[in-house]
Amino acid sequence: MLLAYAALETKAAEKGNTYWVSTNTDSANLGTLDNPYICNTQSNFDYRMNSLPPNSIIHILAGTYQTQGAYSWYVKSGQKILGSGIDVTVIQLVNGAPSNDTVIGSHLGTNMVVSDLTADANYTSGSYTYHGVDLNGTKLTVSRVKVINLAYFDTSENTEAWGIICNAYGYGSTIQSEGNLIEDCEVSQFQGGSAISAIAFNGSPTNSISGIMRGNRVYLPTSEPFGYVAFNGAWTHNWLVEGNFVHGGSVGFYGDTGSYLNVVVAHNLFENCYFGVDLMNGNRKNLILAFNTILLNSSTNIYCHNDAFLFYTASGFTYTNIIISGNSVDFAGATISGMTYNFLDANTVSGMTVGKNTVNSVLVNHFSGCNAIKIQKNFDLNGNILTNFEQGIQ
Repeated sequence: MLLAYAALETKAAEKGNTYWVSTNTDSANLGTLDNPYICNTQSNFDYRMNSLPPNSIIHILAGTYQTQGAYSWYVKSGQKILGSGIDVTVIQLVNGAPSNDTVIGSHLGTNMVVSDLTADANYTSGSYTYHGVDLNGTKLTVSRVKVINLAYFDTSENTEAWGIICNAYGYGSTIQSEGNLIEDCEVSQFQGGSAISAIAFNGSPTNSISGIMRGNRVYLPTSEPFGYVAFNGAWTHNWLVEGNFVHGGSVGFYGDTGSYLNVVVAHNLFENCYFGVDLMNGNRKNLILAFNTILLNSSTNIYCHNDAFLFYTASGFTYTNIIISGNSVDFAGATISGMTYNFLDANTVSGMTVGKNTVNSVLVNHFSGCNAIKIQKNFDLNGNILTNFEQGIQ
């Protein structure tokens, strides 16, 4: 009888390699839409998610599902994890989950999708670090996912908390990751600690990564000036960051590791950030930063300057062919006497075009060791041409 039931369960669930799970206990537990797998406990949910095969579609119906996260199961190559909607399907780490746990993680794979759900790291207190969604491989998609309650208090684990991240590398692979997409997602309700990258693409010297980040929303505290990053990347190429909204944090768009090649950052709104764009180290070539609205946090910080665009090139690296055009830059609050506010703060940049930006006239430019910088036809908020914007080019 048990063997017959098991055969029925397998046959029903594997039809089309599509499965359904639910918290509803009124089910024959067949994995079908009419009789979904019963996952009303952490152990049931983790067991079931771990048991389902690669290249399958897994529908997670409405409800809150407790999990041990990446310590108990992972997204397999080709799987599509489909919830029933943000705040309708909630995947939540159990209380006291191990530090450095991730709500939804994967091993190295391809064509993996996570969509239409909330990933809740469920941090409450203590020295823990928790992450949201972490996919590894190529052709990765995270769509309509909300990530909440991350934390970075255990600094012995990882460099920061990661909200939603696509990684190009893992397990000895030299894969070149392409076709990645993070869209219509939200990272919010960060519970604190010293560092977070809300949305990121992460490559390595041997594993470059490319893709699109589009239409996302990031909400970070406004009181922490450093370490809170909205969009981050490492060893990226052919990267589009478009139509996103950021409130708070230290930086809207950031990079301090590896190269950037052929990157477009356009039509974003970075509000109440200390720095709109902050790029350090690494080689940066063919960057377009266009038609963004940047409302700087005017509060004081330890560096005593807030910048719309900051480029700091370490020894041995080059920044070239950078276009900054059509951006609007103002302040989210009143300016403070004695603070320095820069539109552009550039160190050792060779080859930059800056034009047709609309800028609060309080903002100035600072250049050090730069050459081949062309600045023309930038305007103040009243439409007047800024005649002093080229001063200080060295």
